[in-house]
Amino acid sequence: MDTKKRIREPKVYQGRYFHDIKLNKKREYYEPYLTKSKELLDYVTGEHNRVLSFSLILRFPEGFKQDRDVSYISRFIRIFQRKVDVTLEERRKRKVDVTLEERRKRKVRVHHIKTGNKVFNIWCRERDSSNNDHYHMFILVSYENFRTLGHYSTSLEPKKSLAILVQEAWSDALGISYSDMKGFVQFPPKNNYFRVVQNRPDTKSNYDNLLSRIYYLAKRETKNFGEGIRSFGCSRIKKG
Repeated sequence: MDTKKRIREPKVYQGRYFHDIKLNKKREYYEPYLTKSKELLDYVTGEHNRVLSFSLILRFPEGFKQDRDVSYISRFIRIFQRKVDVTLEERRKRKVDVTLEERRKRKVRVHHIKTGNKVFNIWCRERDSSNNDHYHMFILVSYENFRTLGHYSTSLEPKKSLAILVQEAWSDALGISYSDMKGFVQFPPKNNYFRVVQNRPDTKSNYDNLLSRIYYLAKRETKNFGEGIRSFGCSRIKKG
């Protein structure tokens, strides 16, 4: 017997613009999702002077038996955050090891390097003709920590890129070997990178462009509310 509580469909937004961002007139959007999208981006760009964001699609392998009691997306987010933490900590240790002796010689106090490790995310769950769901996601990180997605293959260089960390995290979330993951993490080839840098002539245009792309996740079509599983989520932020 299915004991999951049915999730009510959110309010549909009726306007053609949302906070001055033009919406696709061929689509309907959920108002709470639009609101949360803007709140998240405003928070992240307020916390960091320079932000890198990229989009991706997470898919399940054909024939994968999706356990409806398991939140694969939550598992992915937790694992990805841990991998980012480890990667940045290793990077900081290398940096400190290189500069520590020089700083001591110059009698300069060695300060702790600020972390800023938090990975922010916003995602939606969709299903079209497939038996399994897929997830669209935007990830936002400090540009001080990551400048690009980096390479997509572990054979290119030993340092792990953001792209590799994403693929490894989804592999671990599904319990599938990394070597069998080809095609289950997709990075759109166009309009995938977004940088928002404060106090520049292009700050507003870059912000608007990114927010417009994120609004796609709030579209009504292909959402499913009858299974007691969330169709939308984002990082929790501090308000006020």
